Amino acid sequence: LLCEESYGEAAQAEAGVAGVSEELSSMSNAQRLGSDLVDLQRTLAEEDNWLWLCRLAGIRRWPAASNFSLLVMLRLVQPSTTMVAETAGLHEILSSKLSEGVDPQARGLAARSLLDFYRSGAPLREGSGPVDPEVLGKALAGSAAEALAGTESSHQEVAAGVDEAQ
Repeated sequence: LLCEESYGEAAQAEAGVAGVSEELSSMSNAQRLGSDLVDLQRTLAEEDNWLWLCRLAGIRRWPAASNFSLLVMLRLVQPSTTMVAETAGLHEILSSKLSEGVDPQARGLAARSLLDFYRSGAPLREGSGPVDPEVLGKALAGSAAEALAGTESSHQEVAAGVDEAQ
């Protein structure tokens, strides 16, 4: 619905997407999924659903929907490097998320996914080339800086709560 020009409740939908995004962001790839999420993960990993998520992640016109799709793909579906390698256009979609001005969360997810992919040694699809290491490095550094800033903010909130409680 976020991709519909005339959708009248886009602000509410974006707020809902932001809430679910926060929940997905807190998940790590090493975290075991509950049985309800395992079923959803399998469904989303089915070829038609996976390709739909990829197409949605590649839409630049609606960043909220695109970034949410990327988050679902990489945090919930948790594709193997083989799946990433075999999905036409996914390397390019991830690469496009590395530029300045892209949502920092999406930028970090894309950068970490590409780094994992390159480390795996999986071959690139024909016609694809690796991302400039400097661009990848800047995206990873920006993601790390954002994570540190979030951690510092959390520590300050906890400290303020402790001071208030005393």
